[in-house]
Amino acid sequence: MDTVQLERELTDWAAGVLGLTVDSGIYRGGIPAGIAEGVGVMLTGEVISVSLHVPEFNVQVLGKFTGDDARDKALAMAAKLSAALPRYGLELENFRVAALLPRGDAEPYQAESDGVAAIHASFNLTASVLTIEPPATETSNH
Repeated sequence: MDTVQLERELTDWAAGVLGLTVDSGIYRGGIPAGIAEGVGVMLTGEVISVSLHVPEFNVQVLGKFTGDDARDKALAMAAKLSAALPRYGLELENFRVAALLPRGDAEPYQAESDGVAAIHASFNLTASVLTIEPPATETSNH
């Protein structure tokens, strides 16, 4: 499974939910250094289980906000994502997300970033993903 493409498409989905533009307000793989305020979407690893396996991934949507209304913006981000979930049968460009589920709460917290105090909110999800792209061709020695 092309996890880089999956992270891109989940970033696009989150951008739509939050009303943000990719690479200008929301970023794939985290918030770049030097960005005072933004949201990062990170595929943080595959969840491995022993049952019939549909690939499942942990996903983190991390917001960083500044200004007097920073906490309000963090809570608004969490509320928009929460209202969009759970989501079943989400069709992305190359993937079908069988289930996109919240995992835990998104409690805002203060942390220093690039020397500036900011309010952060981490919204965690799990994504059960099926690929709808054609499988890679395997060569055989038979």
